[in-house]
Amino acid sequence: MEMEVIADNSGMNLVRNMGFQMKILAGSLKFDDNYPLGGYEVDASGYFPKGFVFMMFNPVSAGYTFEFIPASVVGDPGKVKVYECGGAGQPMKEVDENADLSSVGAVFLGFGY
Repeated sequence: MEMEVIADNSGMNLVRNMGFQMKILAGSLKFDDNYPLGGYEVDASGYFPKGFVFMMFNPVSAGYTFEFIPASVVGDPGKVKVYECGGAGQPMKEVDENADLSSVGAVFLGFGY
């Protein structure tokens, strides 16, 4: 999985201060053709020393939705799980291990310290 960061309007600031210690990072995730069971690790240590606290995603991308699972140890990478949207009245389910998601991407807002 590849993470790309979106700079602010001036193209200079990747991490934005929210007026207190928490900061925000906008970006996109580009998935690959080998989904790992339990989700992709997402490492934000280059932007937030303590990692992501929370991530929000565009609601649905090509029939998929995304969930951020924070790390249980501060500073360790969290995980992004990908779910397939079921049919009418069907629950969502995590995509199968080794699924090809190379045509799927997600825009996110990440929050961290």
